[in-house]
Amino acid sequence: MVGSREVSPSRKMSDLTLEILAERDEARENENSVASPLAPDDETTERNEGQDLENDEAPAASDNDSVSTDDSEVTEMEPFADYLPKIEQLLVDIGMEHLTPEVIHHGLTYQNCVYALTSPDPSVQQHILRVPILPDFRESDGRCVDIQNDVALLGHLDGKMPVPKTKAYSTTCDNPLNAPFAVQTLLPGKSLDDVYLDLSHEEKTRVIDQFVELLAEH
Repeated sequence: MVGSREVSPSRKMSDLTLEILAERDEARENENSVASPLAPDDETTERNEGQDLENDEAPAASDNDSVSTDDSEVTEMEPFADYLPKIEQLLVDIGMEHLTPEVIHHGLTYQNCVYALTSPDPSVQQHILRVPILPDFRESDGRCVDIQNDVALLGHLDGKMPVPKTKAYSTTCDNPLNAPFAVQTLLPGKSLDDVYLDLSHEEKTRVIDQFVELLAEH
């Protein structure tokens, strides 16, 4: 930005213009003569050249080279067809082999793997098998905290509001699934998560009042 300058009446405008242009050219030359702060010094250049030589000498990895990974990290879950015999053995162990497992959620993209335990006989109580995803579930003294707390909470709420009943569970991996699990009764109806936004204001108020009453007891 050119600053304001006082022009003498006796000076010609052409002379003043030439003076401004000369000052501009001189400023540009000064800017170009300043070393760039990003230019590498001699030491940096030498170090980079040495790194280039090392990279040239290093053999390129082939497509067949294997990448080392942590064996303890679970990256995928076995297909349900391979997992099914484990569930069937579990049902035998807990005396519920008359039920048929069906997939609801299976895979590491879910917080829990969930399976319906059904029967063609409508008089038979339907159940749900819930298995926390390995290895993400929380542990305390070798026990799964999520299953432990869930079973305790449902036991406390039983009789106070409609909640599933726990039929069998394990907080350790000492079972055919090699994972903690809980088998619970399947309640009729829909999950509150699925319908809450569609409830009327009065219905939402009644639901909240139920929870407030439960909390007030403690």
